[in-house]
This record gives sequence, C-alpha cells and structure tokens, in this order.
Amino acid sequence: MDDFNRNPEPHTPHGSHLFEKGGRAMTIAKKGQPIGKRLSKMRREKKLTLKYLANETGLSTNFISQVEKGEVIPPVSVILQLSRAL
Repeated sequence: MDDFNRNPEPHTPHGSHLFEKGGRAMTIAKKGQPIGKRLSKMRREKKLTLKYLANETGLSTNFISQVEKGEVIPPVSVILQLSRAL
C-alpha cells in the first residue's frame, strides 16, 4: 500500500482545503471566480479595451482574450503584469 492510501488527505465539503498552520488545521474557502472572469469584469468596469491592456503589458490582445475566456491559464508573472495595468 502506498503513502497516498495510508494517509489520505482530510475531505472538506465544497472544494475547501485544510492546511496545517501552527499545529492547527485551517479551512480555506472554496475558490472564487476564475481569473479570466475576474480579469474581464475588472477591465470592463474600468472601461479599458483589450488593446489598451495589451499595450500596457506587452501581451497580445489574442492572449488576453484567451485568458478572459478561460482557454489559457496564465503564469503568475502574467497575472502580475495584468494586475499592474489594471
């Protein structure tokens, strides 16, 4: 029997996770909106175009559009670029 079967992770409802901190388990809330939806919502709220965001970040409009649609999961460095431009 491998370690995975001997020591299963605790199950929590609704996609939450438990993490150990200082000897206590902490429940982390389930994930919010996908990054692409949040990006799209923020961009539209600020009335920014894909072209503007592309010019500010150096990313292509096509790539940003793919992120917004959830077709691509951007690396953390790209998320930081986008957040600074917003």
